Amino acid sequence: YYIKGPNNKLSNTLMSAAVLTFANPHVYLDTVILLGTISMKFESLTRIAFGFGATTASFLFFFVLALPVADWYFSLY
Repeated sequence: YYIKGPNNKLSNTLMSAAVLTFANPHVYLDTVILLGTISMKFESLTRIAFGFGATTASFLFFFVLALPVADWYFSLY
């Protein structure tokens, strides 16, 4: 399933991933504005717990989202 071609380089893939990650305005809207506004309701210790919970939920969401792709990828080998 390897596609050969002149544009199939690791640097092109990493650059595309970086652009999709950091040039996406929804990243900043969701994390800075939405979560920042919600976290202002909490006091110091609960604000840290809220940040930890939001980070954990985000990690679990993307991990579970990637499971079918990983299953498909490893079934190729």
